[in-house]
Amino acid sequence: MERGVVYTLIYEKGFSRDLRAVRSDFKLLVKKKLEWLAENARTVGHQALRDPRFHNLFRLRVGDYRVFYKIDHQLQSIQVFSVKHRSDAYSK
Repeated sequence: MERGVVYTLIYEKGFSRDLRAVRSDFKLLVKKKLEWLAENARTVGHQALRDPRFHNLFRLRVGDYRVFYKIDHQLQSIQVFSVKHRSDAYSK
């Protein structure tokens, strides 16, 4: 069986800063889930954000945390913007 295309993960500064605030037991889980997303970007159903201010942004659920990203199928890349606890993720 042929392996699919693995997308490139691009981490923005905000994500790196946010990741430092994530509980230590979830940090590795967040990274593993993003690696999984990069390997399965073409086949997974991406969860779009409904707020029109965040056009073309998606979320990935990792336990009590939400990772926000944008995907470019043409460039085969995933731009990761932030990771927030769900209680803070959607505040305006």
